Amino acid sequence: MQYEDLIIEEPTFLDCATQGKASAWRYIVGSLSMLFIWLLVGGFATATLLIFFSIFQGLNLGDVTQLISDPSLLGYIPYYLVTNIGFIFFYAGIWLTVRLVHGRPLRSLVTSSASINWRRIALGFVSWIGLVLAGTLFEFIFWPESFKVTFDASVFIPFALLAIIITPIQTTAEELFFRGYLVQAGSLISRNWVFLSLWSGILFALPHFSNPEVASNTVIVLLTFFILGAFLTWISLRDGQIELAIGLHAANNLAVALLVTFPDSVLPTPALLTTSHFEPVFSLIAEVIMCALFYLIVFVIMKSRSRSVGTELVS
Repeated sequence: MQYEDLIIEEPTFLDCATQGKASAWRYIVGSLSMLFIWLLVGGFATATLLIFFSIFQGLNLGDVTQLISDPSLLGYIPYYLVTNIGFIFFYAGIWLTVRLVHGRPLRSLVTSSASINWRRIALGFVSWIGLVLAGTLFEFIFWPESFKVTFDASVFIPFALLAIIITPIQTTAEELFFRGYLVQAGSLISRNWVFLSLWSGILFALPHFSNPEVASNTVIVLLTFFILGAFLTWISLRDGQIELAIGLHAANNLAVALLVTFPDSVLPTPALLTTSHFEPVFSLIAEVIMCALFYLIVFVIMKSRSRSVGTELVS
């Protein structure tokens, strides 16, 4: 199957890859610039914020050294800010690079249209969060002993308000880079949907190699990240823009932060529920099923409904 057989014939976000200044060397420079701002500038901001919270909480130098290896000792909200501050710089770096290196708007990483389709983002968000809730309910019904209700309103509410603001910035920055910029760069080599999905899936899995849960089963956990990255790319190619991926990714990470957490999570949070264990194989199977159901909802059910509504209007 060729790329042209997979998506609509209208202009897509891939067509924006050749807009503005689109030389191959610019994509290399642009990728390095984004990574520099994310990892180095964002890393400096992370260290600065870590030291600030340490001083604010009256910790001594020895405690600061310990916090570098385990920032979760700061508490949920400070730790969450320290962990995510780099993504704000990452987002800014992507915008600067696209504007200055390529001479085109940030929107061109998302869509070829004149504006962002926020309803498409909402569709991706609502569809995935619904699947997460259904999957969690299913797991809770069959394995209730593995769950513990850990809701504490005094901690959860302020954390949730912060997460609702910060998490979409983090996930959108990742989508702009992995699904927008890098897939557009890859399309200069080939527009074959298999190549682009594999390309993005591998690149998306690499940064997650250091996540604590990887230690439980390296191959299965990295495969889970790879499949999610490849799926996000595939639906973006299928849809012609990355709006669905932006919504899905935000829903996924908010669910991880606010709905269910586990002891070895990369980001400890005061979630509503805490599960006593992380089962990599079950998570992989659940993700594959959810991806299939997401496609069914968005590209089959919703599409058929829109067609039927269009037919009614014409008649």
